[in-house]
Amino acid sequence: LLSAMIGDDTVGEQRSIVLDDHLAVGKPVSFATPADTRYPGTGAMNLVDGARGATFRDGFWNGWWGHDLDVTIDLEATQAIGTVRLSLLEEVNSWIVYPRSVELHLADQSGAWRRVASQELGGGVIPDAASTRVVGFTLPAGTRARKLRLVARTGGPLPAWHSGAGQPSWIFAD
Repeated sequence: LLSAMIGDDTVGEQRSIVLDDHLAVGKPVSFATPADTRYPGTGAMNLVDGARGATFRDGFWNGWWGHDLDVTIDLEATQAIGTVRLSLLEEVNSWIVYPRSVELHLADQSGAWRRVASQELGGGVIPDAASTRVVGFTLPAGTRARKLRLVARTGGPLPAWHSGAGQPSWIFAD
């Protein structure tokens, strides 16, 4: 647990940070479209820093407004991969909705990409919804790759009942 302090006084509420150790920690990332400057998270390495976001205001999320998340992670060497996970945030009142789908592509040393998995998230936008979701892909034994590419397709414009009806929605990922 962490607390912000001014002198000996606690400021605000205590928070905890969940750290996940994984093959991509600290590895180079590149984005087809960078995160929006209004929601840069902890920077370009946000998706591979191992710290998992919990709430909208904790600063651990990268945000894309009206754009797909399209990230490539270079593991710097071909490695065995068992599971790939992407943490997503939903806070409908803040215009953040889950993407329609998430795709996983892998490339070996040659750089040839192959789509190996996808997941439709469906369910539509629910008023006042706020939650986190981890989209996971379990890969067959023996799967190896040097690079991973995750594409989360935008949830599209906000629905007619929303205060921002017709405006693009946000994707928040960690």
